[in-house]
Amino acid sequence: MQKVSLPLGATDFHARFSDDVLPTLAECRRMEEEAARVLAGAVSFANIKADALAGIGGTFKSGLALYNAVYEQPMDNLTIDAHTLPALIRRFTSDRDLPQEDVVLLMRAVPDRLPTILPGLTIANVVAKHFGATRITYSDSGVREGYIYSEIIGK
Repeated sequence: MQKVSLPLGATDFHARFSDDVLPTLAECRRMEEEAARVLAGAVSFANIKADALAGIGGTFKSGLALYNAVYEQPMDNLTIDAHTLPALIRRFTSDRDLPQEDVVLLMRAVPDRLPTILPGLTIANVVAKHFGATRITYSDSGVREGYIYSEIIGK
């Protein structure tokens, strides 16, 4: 097993590509281009396809909460249909006047993640496309915990 770390972070993408709390659609497109460029350069991920991916971390967890609110999923739903990500991203970009109901959705679902929610969902979208995934399931156990379990506790 080889560890591969890629410079794809929602906080970094927000700082580099967004001029406001919520990015514009054009800023999200630049994030997509950068994420695709980084993934294309990762030879460890060449020609790998997977129908399902695992999403970890606070931004993905918040993205799931927003997805559940928008698509009226039960709060215990842990899976995002990857094909909905582009529409979810477009819905909350700053270059359109957000209806009051969308502002309320954002404030209820992701109050502490407003600057990173769209960059994180944009990265998730690019990763899903790269691997051909149709769904992403949130895991509250990260890579570190999985490694500890499989390599240390499991032995």
